Amino acid sequence: MSVLHCIKQIAESVKPAIEIAAIIIGGVWSYLLFIKNRQSRPKAKISHLIYSERLNDQKILLRVELKISNIGNVLLQIQSCKTWIQQLTPLDMDKLKLIEEGKNLVREEKHEADWGLIDGVEILYKENKAVVKDPDIKKVIENFVPQIEPGEEDFIYFDFTIDVGVQTILIYSYLRNFSIRRRDFGWSLYTIYNINK
Repeated sequence: MSVLHCIKQIAESVKPAIEIAAIIIGGVWSYLLFIKNRQSRPKAKISHLIYSERLNDQKILLRVELKISNIGNVLLQIQSCKTWIQQLTPLDMDKLKLIEEGKNLVREEKHEADWGLIDGVEILYKENKAVVKDPDIKKVIENFVPQIEPGEEDFIYFDFTIDVGVQTILIYSYLRNFSIRRRDFGWSLYTIYNINK
């Protein structure tokens, strides 16, 4: 039996063990990358760009640009998008009274104060159509596909008209993740904006 023949037999007998080890290493790597580190899940970064312009003696136009950046490795799909604005100042009479009495604006069972809602819009995306579900807005945006490729960004624009007397507002936005339909999971953001600046 030659040395070459012996090496060939050893190599053939070790080959299945090396293949099994490679499969195990690949499985562990996939688990760590896609399950533990959630590489297969969408990741988004959202931000507000806010502009205001006085329209007349009574109304101000407030434009909220919701910037959505896909910072993940998979396609980002949005199931719904909500943006609403609340008035912080000037405080209404009930809140002023609470402050004068030395009480907290936040109720015991809450973690935020109940600020007055000025306006809000929710867009539900279904079958390449975005249906605006605000009773004051009756329009359908057709052929809108809310999908953002990895490394790309997109914008959703909201226009509101608010009273001139409003000084500081709280703007909330929430994007619901399309890939997790069983739970209300997504990305949220708030911005405090002073209209008089």
